[in-house]
Amino acid sequence: MESPDSGEIRLPSSQPSSVPSNSSSSSASTPHYIISAQDITADRDSPLGTTKRTGSVFKGLWNNSIVAVMVLSNETPVDSLFDRIQKWQSLRHPHVLQVFGVSAIDDDPPFIVSQYNPNENGQACISDYGMVELKPGSGCARYFSPEAWKGTISQPSDVFAFGMSAYEIFTSTPPWGVLSESHIYQLVVRENDRPDRPESTVEQKYGLTGDIWGIMEASWHKEATLRPTFSRIVNLWQMWSSEHGQVLLLLNQHETC
Repeated sequence: MESPDSGEIRLPSSQPSSVPSNSSSSSASTPHYIISAQDITADRDSPLGTTKRTGSVFKGLWNNSIVAVMVLSNETPVDSLFDRIQKWQSLRHPHVLQVFGVSAIDDDPPFIVSQYNPNENGQACISDYGMVELKPGSGCARYFSPEAWKGTISQPSDVFAFGMSAYEIFTSTPPWGVLSESHIYQLVVRENDRPDRPESTVEQKYGLTGDIWGIMEASWHKEATLRPTFSRIVNLWQMWSSEHGQVLLLLNQHETC
């Protein structure tokens, strides 16, 4: 790794089928998802963002391809990265950022190498998949379901988080604003409270309708088993776009899967 004063940071690599392989850095004893720090260059002059739950993300170069390099906190449990990497690499979807690999266990700081997505077409793309499981409680509390606060993470808790994410998209305001984690816990778990519906001027500005709000409310139901599945949400959303006004009725008739 380069000196802290250098504009470039040397980091590690993996061998996805969509990225040219580098046989010189391969080893029979090294898992394919481990990326050598010598194979990665991350440009600190090209930051892509910084988040509390992950760390700093930089534009980098690996195997002559432009990638995104997420430099993680030293507090990240590196062994958990290896538990997640195979799941991450199996994800193949145009709206899910592809993960190429992670650093070796003794690299400091640890990092993740993923697809670089400039998002020039304006389409949504999911990233940081599963990072809440690696470091819960660091900037993610606003998306936690009641059971997630108690350590249970499942598809229904993901549905709850989706509802909170939809709220943020359609109001341009993070759920619970600047409230502390302890305050959010009090509201969500003990008082069963949820964000208030915004004023009509905000709804008109961001395209929030009663149907979409109904999906949000169903998604953050207190009882995990009463939340709609993602397939149900997709069907309702598609139906809403073609048959406006029917989503709320169907949500009220929702059957637990």
